[in-house]
Amino acid sequence: MARSKEFKLVAVMLGLTLALGGAGASFPLLAMLLQLCGLGLIFYLVLTRGVHAVQPESRVAIFLLCATLALPLLQLAPLPPTIWRLLPGRQVPAELDALLGWYRWRPLTLDVEGTLRSFLNLLPAAAIFLGCLRLRASERVQLFWVVVTFALVGALLGTIQSVTRGSFTPYPSAHRGYAVGLFVNRNHNATLILSTMPLVSLLAALYLSRGKGLLVTTLGAIAAFVVFSVAILGTTSRMALLLLPIGLALASLLLIQRQHAIKVAVPAGLALSAVALILLLSGGFAKTLMRFSSLPDERLNYWSDVDWAFHRYGLSGTGYGTFVPVYQSAESLESVSPQIINHAHNDYFEILLEGGIPAALLFVAVLAVLGLALVRARKRGGSTDRSLVNIAAASSILLILLFSLVDYPLRMPAISGTFALLCAAILPTQTVRSSGTEVALALRPRFPLMTVTAVLMIASPALLSMQAGLSARALWQGSYASASKLAPWSTAAHQKEANRAFFLQKPRVASAEAARAVALSPINAPAIRTLGLVRLSNGETVSGNRLMRLAAALGWRDLPTQLWAIDAAKKTGELEKAVDRAEGLLRQQTLAPAAVLQLLDAPDWTTMRALLVERVAERPAWRSTFLDAGKDLPAAELDRWAEVIQSVSGNRAPLTISDSRTAVQTLVERGRLRSAQLLWQQTHGRSFVTNGSFDEVDDSSGAPKYWKLASENLANVVVEQPEFSPGDHALRITANGEYPGVWQDLMLKPGSYDLSLRAAAGTPSAATVQWQLVCDRSWVGDRKPLTIRPGKNWEKARLSFTVPDQDCPIQRLEIVRAQAMPRGPIWLDDIALTKGFR
Repeated sequence: MARSKEFKLVAVMLGLTLALGGAGASFPLLAMLLQLCGLGLIFYLVLTRGVHAVQPESRVAIFLLCATLALPLLQLAPLPPTIWRLLPGRQVPAELDALLGWYRWRPLTLDVEGTLRSFLNLLPAAAIFLGCLRLRASERVQLFWVVVTFALVGALLGTIQSVTRGSFTPYPSAHRGYAVGLFVNRNHNATLILSTMPLVSLLAALYLSRGKGLLVTTLGAIAAFVVFSVAILGTTSRMALLLLPIGLALASLLLIQRQHAIKVAVPAGLALSAVALILLLSGGFAKTLMRFSSLPDERLNYWSDVDWAFHRYGLSGTGYGTFVPVYQSAESLESVSPQIINHAHNDYFEILLEGGIPAALLFVAVLAVLGLALVRARKRGGSTDRSLVNIAAASSILLILLFSLVDYPLRMPAISGTFALLCAAILPTQTVRSSGTEVALALRPRFPLMTVTAVLMIASPALLSMQAGLSARALWQGSYASASKLAPWSTAAHQKEANRAFFLQKPRVASAEAARAVALSPINAPAIRTLGLVRLSNGETVSGNRLMRLAAALGWRDLPTQLWAIDAAKKTGELEKAVDRAEGLLRQQTLAPAAVLQLLDAPDWTTMRALLVERVAERPAWRSTFLDAGKDLPAAELDRWAEVIQSVSGNRAPLTISDSRTAVQTLVERGRLRSAQLLWQQTHGRSFVTNGSFDEVDDSSGAPKYWKLASENLANVVVEQPEFSPGDHALRITANGEYPGVWQDLMLKPGSYDLSLRAAAGTPSAATVQWQLVCDRSWVGDRKPLTIRPGKNWEKARLSFTVPDQDCPIQRLEIVRAQAMPRGPIWLDDIALTKGFR
């Protein structure tokens, strides 16, 4: 049967979507290309008359599609201030308008740009869905081959990426090294692969119904499952691993629908055994299981924040595409991290938050129509092939919807386009019209006015799409002024241009651009902050501070706002608020020295010190960041910083040796030797040698951790388990001759110290090791030999050393083999240095 023109157009559109629709927001021109192609397909479908009548389920589905496209546009419709201010969560925007002297109509959405871009992202899937409704049932099935082909390409490519640690990754990705396939996100590749498994079984079952190729077809299907399973393990996606048995079960049930199970059992059993063997032998299985040890994960934290956002903004909807600013205004301090949360990682939460009750009702209505179509198809009977198609499509839809519980796959065009095909496949095909009174899918315009209307309906979103793509590209390139001219509705473009103008000391331009940004999004914290800073610089203290407080109320993410909030809290004596704001910066791992400096400059130092000691002791986010900040502090504040660290060391949650190393080094480099020595001694306790049992090894060099040695000695000094003492980790030294050996820097007080250790020699005669405890500055100190008897037996030894009273704040404990040593290795273990009692 000849393929229709509509089939060819839809196949090309689907192929483009699968090939390019996984790139993400970093490639706006690819998104623009897909949107324009989708609009072109819709334009063709609108201007051509169908030769078949639409079934009732399909008519309702088309209506729901139109409603889905219309909802974001309705969210852009301006509302009068009296109504808009009654919406939940509009308190801060209403106060902003009052401060700016505005009495303006605003849309329901809290970010015009986000909603417009969300509308445009719906277009490729909408075009595929409408196009599929025009196709015969056999043509829809043929489109499944397109999906299977791209899923196989993604699976094979993902396997290569996983094995080669990121080679052939098409787009820059935070998931580089995992099986991302043609996507930027490994979870999305896993979703597409999982949803394709039932389609593979469907195509195989339809081929088996011809009564030939049983072995080849079955093995081919199972081989595809093997490739898919290996690729899913390469993604290390936990949800994908949980859904993999469900996907395999659904696919297996479909595969035996047209054959007796016994006929498929032998080849399927052999192939599935191969699958199990590959999965067990591959490192991906263990690697994926290890990720379950991190449960509960971060999703639980920000789902709690999303729940708080529901209570704040209600269920009227914040506007499609507004998740990022809305979530940041609701983000708890405990959830702040260096990563920006771009989606709720639960599409149902996000749909309800952004679209409110209308979006939820639309979603339920879509599922109801699909369910009704399945029920009516079952009642009508019909061919067995049609039943298999429905089961396969429903199974794939189920897998995508299950994955959406923990991710956002439908927001990627490649998956939303596949989802549109699956939904259309369930709906009944069109029937031949018996009279001209029946409603056709699309009517050819008969009058110029209708033609012009159709052109305008397509041209407007096409213009928006080009504006969106080109302005986003300009933003990525840093051309903010160009981006704002290309898309005057771009909140981000105006906000970034306002930032740039302010730092270039152009307050008028900054104020004008920031005002345009907040007109488009009244919860854009950076733009509100710029307005506040401009007013403060103009001497308008009261209104400027009020604007800054509004910006601070919208979250922790705008860095200049957080620095202002720290200073403002100090001035009002709200030191705990100041510490919270600083923690927000520390959790983002940015501007930490500036935040710490602000806190150390507090007038009430006694109270502030107690707060800082508590945070550094109890919050992991404070430890490394606060300790690292010391090297950038001015000398005037360094002593207060050291005072906090020393107080933490005497706290119930003292610093570890690893924690304190950076701080000690900073104090030494900054000339605070006494403070460095005190901190070093506090963290080392009674035994002053670190890793004296050699249980820890540096991953990069293989050398014993916390010990130093010259790079040329790496081959001669190794950590191993001696054959005569299994289970022990010991230091083995094999080189002959006197040379700089292995050492560790100490900061001991003057006095006597006892060194204890275990030693063994694999030499033909006694071996001598020179031990040195010398001053790092003058190289004056004790040097004592240790003779080790041969025989590969541990023997205990003890040496005594003295640290002089003057000019010896830093010492070096060093191991040096003496000259004329007999050939063979020596082993050292359990090295400890304690305060002597003599």
